[in-house]
Amino acid sequence: MLLTVASATADKVTDVAMVGDPFRFFYRVFKVVSKAETEEAEQRVRNARMYLDNYTADADKKSLRRAEEELVRAVDLFPGSAEAHSMLGTVYTIKGERNRGSQEIERYKQILEDRRN
Repeated sequence: MLLTVASATADKVTDVAMVGDPFRFFYRVFKVVSKAETEEAEQRVRNARMYLDNYTADADKKSLRRAEEELVRAVDLFPGSAEAHSMLGTVYTIKGERNRGSQEIERYKQILEDRRN
């Protein structure tokens, strides 16, 4: 089992992410995320929302691709962003990548459940 633990400093927050393998087992991974990374991730989610708002099925897939790029980077920066995982799941589903979409939705649900506990 892969488990990485990092301690938090005054300007950092500890975040929990789920990492899956091909057999659908998930491992908890702890990552220290700086406030700057969190803010950049939030900005990337806002950018992705703008791209998705401009997306139409008849248009080229440029807006969808840009939204995906922003969301993947947002998740890399801040794996605990429920909004980023939810939106990324939507993007993958629109692209026809249902397995990847459902994995992102499961991560979204797990983050929300962790926040409740």
